Amino acid sequence: MDIFFNLVDNKTNGGMSYENRDQVCNLVAKVDDQIVGYAYAGTFNVRAAYDWCVETSIYVDHTLRKCGVGKRLYQALEKALKAQNITNLNACISSPIQNDEYLDTNSIDYHHHLGYQMVGEFHQCGYKFKRWYNMVWMEKFIGEHHENQLPMIQFNEIKDQVNLNEVD
Repeated sequence: MDIFFNLVDNKTNGGMSYENRDQVCNLVAKVDDQIVGYAYAGTFNVRAAYDWCVETSIYVDHTLRKCGVGKRLYQALEKALKAQNITNLNACISSPIQNDEYLDTNSIDYHHHLGYQMVGEFHQCGYKFKRWYNMVWMEKFIGEHHENQLPMIQFNEIKDQVNLNEVD
């Protein structure tokens, strides 16, 4: 499996819009030239005070879950974000009121496994598949918080310096 930066144009990626394209890191995992997963980090909040925070998201082909694809994608994503001086990763995750055929707690459990901590839950705020779901926020710190914080480095300034396929 190889992981690549996915450089997209305009300000969209799969129907998602971003305020500042330079702050978004998009990664794709491929096996035999087939995309098997992706991970990205988008602007958490457009105000300058939040430059060191991103919202993360990941998708792995359901036939390859629990095979290490997601872990490698998130390791590569964290490596790229650390190079940008990002400190906080935030994940917004759908949460079932009770497990059903569409949604269970696997994503929440997976983020816990990667070191994310639960910070909040909103009740019955997401509607899909003709039912209501809760939403949780989880966070992970990947950098130091200083009084004189190093500036956030734009994605296009680090993309050629980071080897995504060499992760810790």
